[in-house]
Amino acid sequence: MGLKLANRTVAIVFIALLAVGVCLASGYRVDTASAAEGVKPGVIALKSGAAYSEDDSATDMAIVDGMAQPVFAYSDVHAKGYTNATSELYRFIVYVETDYDTDLDGKCDLVKTFVQVPRAAVEGKYRAPVIFRADPYSAGMRANGSSFKFGSPSVDDAALMGRPAHRTPTSSITTENLALDQTLTKASDWSYEIDGITYPSGTTSLDYYLVRGFATVQAAGLGTYGSEGVECCGTVMERDAFVDVVEWLHGADGRRAFADAQGSREVKATDWSSGHVGMTGLSYPGAMCYEVATSGVEGLDTVVPVAGPSSWYDSSNRQGISIFSSMSYNYTTVLADSCASRLFADASAGRAPDAGLLDLYQRYRTYLSDAQVQLAGDYGPYWAARDWHTGQTGMRASALIVTGLNDENVTTKHFDLMRDAFLASGCEVKVLLHQNGHVVPADEADHSDIMIGGHTYLEWLNLWFTRALLGEDNEAASLPDFTVQSNVDGSFYNSSYWNSDNAVALRPAGTGETTVHAKGAPLSVDYSKEPFTGKPSANAAVWTLPVTEEFTIAGRIPVHVRAKVDDVAEGDIPMCAVLLDVADKPFDAFMVGGAPQHELLLAGEGNSRDYNIVRWTQGKTTKKKVASGGMDLRNPEADYEPVTAAKRAEPIQADTYYDYTIWLDPTYYTVRAGHRLELYVVPFLDYTRYEDKDTQNYMLERMGLDPSSLMNLRTDYSFTIEDAKSYAVLPVAGEQVPGGDDPSKPLPSPNACGPTIVQGDGATPNTESEAAEGETSGPAPDQRALEGGSDLSIPESITSQSSTQSPSKPAESRVPRTADALPCGAAAVLAFVAVAAAGVMARAARKREGKN
Repeated sequence: MGLKLANRTVAIVFIALLAVGVCLASGYRVDTASAAEGVKPGVIALKSGAAYSEDDSATDMAIVDGMAQPVFAYSDVHAKGYTNATSELYRFIVYVETDYDTDLDGKCDLVKTFVQVPRAAVEGKYRAPVIFRADPYSAGMRANGSSFKFGSPSVDDAALMGRPAHRTPTSSITTENLALDQTLTKASDWSYEIDGITYPSGTTSLDYYLVRGFATVQAAGLGTYGSEGVECCGTVMERDAFVDVVEWLHGADGRRAFADAQGSREVKATDWSSGHVGMTGLSYPGAMCYEVATSGVEGLDTVVPVAGPSSWYDSSNRQGISIFSSMSYNYTTVLADSCASRLFADASAGRAPDAGLLDLYQRYRTYLSDAQVQLAGDYGPYWAARDWHTGQTGMRASALIVTGLNDENVTTKHFDLMRDAFLASGCEVKVLLHQNGHVVPADEADHSDIMIGGHTYLEWLNLWFTRALLGEDNEAASLPDFTVQSNVDGSFYNSSYWNSDNAVALRPAGTGETTVHAKGAPLSVDYSKEPFTGKPSANAAVWTLPVTEEFTIAGRIPVHVRAKVDDVAEGDIPMCAVLLDVADKPFDAFMVGGAPQHELLLAGEGNSRDYNIVRWTQGKTTKKKVASGGMDLRNPEADYEPVTAAKRAEPIQADTYYDYTIWLDPTYYTVRAGHRLELYVVPFLDYTRYEDKDTQNYMLERMGLDPSSLMNLRTDYSFTIEDAKSYAVLPVAGEQVPGGDDPSKPLPSPNACGPTIVQGDGATPNTESEAAEGETSGPAPDQRALEGGSDLSIPESITSQSSTQSPSKPAESRVPRTADALPCGAAAVLAFVAVAAAGVMARAARKREGKN
């Protein structure tokens, strides 16, 4: 083994040295410069150098093995004395004109937009594809916007939707002249000030793409610092402001941007932009990716939303009940307040906001608050105006949706709703599910990245954007429907199973009745304490399923409960459910004590744009939450789709049985042999107000909200479950789909450079694979191996409702874990460097045909 490794290492080094020699002979050089020179040492680059020099500049993007390579020298945008004149990357501000006048000043609102683009593109040497981030957070935040009050009379959405005539520019300016004019472009323009402290406007988050030849663009949107309008979270006005930025980048007729905040000197993007735009962002920016895609705007070719809300209703409600502690009835109010930086940033800088503008916003936020409070967790017109899921069929962009399976902030339901909308529009959509929480897998703050098969997360996004925006035929084309990180060992595997017909039923042990009491039930959940003991109690019904062989849950989990409630007096009447993975001995699990820790596998070298390769680590536990959900007992019709949670026309009757379906968050979760699944039906989970009234009232008043305006959370009711007619459905990923073909059919060999891709034909997926040495195949669940899981006498109507399979279902297969451990991880990275070097030797100088 040692001899083989030595020979392999010699071969890698030989290839790298050979590539270096040929490149040197060809006039290119290996850059082993310092961090200040901005090029990764050991990787062959087309140029190096800190300051711009026309004789030493790259003139185009370099694509190697389908991936954009770093070719432009990085310059620190926040360095003292920064100027575009000595940079290979131009930075400047434009003001994009929108169609709406949300601040009611009689003019269309302008949105401040920060552009970074390689100088070569501005000089006309190539056209740059664009990565755009629509990020309301980026212009500054103030927690809860606590300085705002409520105004009267209230102003609703419709009042802010005026469409005045567009401006007529008095002159124009080229992008190059704008970038080099130090009276128009100043480094202070891309920062903001709060409470006397200056902060950068998130200007470095897309630098990975910038040095590879993409232009990067960022805008915070209406009502934010430097822009006009008011913050109108979740509305069509907010979405369309970002749509307008895409139109300007695409060169749409009539869509203008200006070099000045007064809107007089027009500047076009068509002298440097290819017109092909991709978007990405986490959380609120992730929602903006998706919302802009719903417009069907031309020029938006792809989006990569990361943990973004797809339904503002579901961001703060679940099937008729409000969630998120005391802010639940005012979620969009709080979010808008936090991002209304046009107001609080100016005030903190010693410039009091315009009194009329402040009054307008405070009257508008009165509407935001009142509308949510009046609905009290139900779906209604307010949420319909912010529903970007229902009825979406006109999208044209592809999507790679990224989310954490342990995200408690934006739950997994949102990626599922997004995916449905893209599929309904006939768009290509892929999903990447990881075992962290509300994060981007590549952490910009500490410059860390993870391995997913043969590439890092950022490299996969590189492949995705390069294919979508440049038309490259690369590995991104073969991504499966789902790329999933295993909760068992952290490896990634490929799958197309989702909401499969193959399912396991989890039922109550008895056939009588079980009564659950809200009185005495904890409002704050601790799964190590009562009532989560595995035994029925006054505050919980418990259904248990012993597991004798490993299987994987893949999809939405409906919990069907036939129940009656003893008292239907006005007020929230929650019924919640949580599925736990339980074992007698501690087992490894992610995020059992908060966010996962990580260990360093390979340190980044070279410059500030480099990333360390890390691996998220697990902790020990005897209980791990698989999924949870909740609903309002007053609304049995509330189903998975947001629109079904409208208030019931006729109130339910006390002591009368109704059929309910609590939808647990969809998931991919492998349950190990020897464990047991415990499903608890309880009054409360973490979807409640603060237990201590004084704390609750303090928090509400701090947010400018009236505690008396909130509907009381009831803790004095009971509900009774009819056990014989209640059950949960666990969709199982596996080969036992009715009507499938021969499961012994062999699979193609795995691709050694990336994920193992198996093309499906709609028949039964196979579970045997020629995995790499030392690897195992992906989960191959078998419902027959589960005690109590063989009886699937589920009503046909329920089965069809919860079984929406993907169009094609190739076999699950393990992605090669090239960085799971050292020295294997290091060897994989070294091999990648060597192959990249060889590729650059042959192709680094080639021009991309038809892209200039």
